[in-house]
Amino acid sequence: MIDGHALAEAAPAADAPLWLRKLPPETFARPIPRLPDGELFRRQIANHLPRSPKLAPTWLQLVADAAELAHEPMAAWIAREFAREPRRVKPARLRLICLWAWYSTEPATLGHDLIERPWTPDMRIDAARSAAEDWRTIMALHASLGRQPIADMWLRPGRVADYEFLPLDSIAAITDEAKAMRNCLNTYGQNLAHNRSRVLTRMRIISLSWKL
Repeated sequence: MIDGHALAEAAPAADAPLWLRKLPPETFARPIPRLPDGELFRRQIANHLPRSPKLAPTWLQLVADAAELAHEPMAAWIAREFAREPRRVKPARLRLICLWAWYSTEPATLGHDLIERPWTPDMRIDAARSAAEDWRTIMALHASLGRQPIADMWLRPGRVADYEFLPLDSIAAITDEAKAMRNCLNTYGQNLAHNRSRVLTRMRIISLSWKL
């Protein structure tokens, strides 16, 4: 109570969510950032409070950053993941994960179209980090090569013995090959864009004959 006013009335006036009262004093080592306070979020956050007072300031900043960079569901998610396994949550990587999570909910964007594994609230932190890194790799490939095929592939397609060599001269060709071979070909965008390398694929030609 402040001057006879209830805490529920004073908290909105101070722009401080009422759910903060459940946190220990050690949480507030710095000025309180802008925090999510939706009805659903208030119900969820009570289940994901930090266990250690020493970790509480980092937890609160992660919640604030996730809400600002993505949305309230992401803020509740990072609160849960940090409370569950704080050592696996790296604050320096939060921006990428939040950007990927935001685009996961924006279907009318190119960023969404390039996501192979979208963010969902039931994901664990390791799976989210891996999916976000994959998305960044594809985004970098598109930023490097653009929409047009590579005009100068240096070498022409050809056949040697039982093998046919075909150029991978577009984003679609490169990503399809990387997925089929499970390799790191998607990371070649910078080298291709700056004419440091070219990529071809080898296909074995199988001849079939029938006797009548």
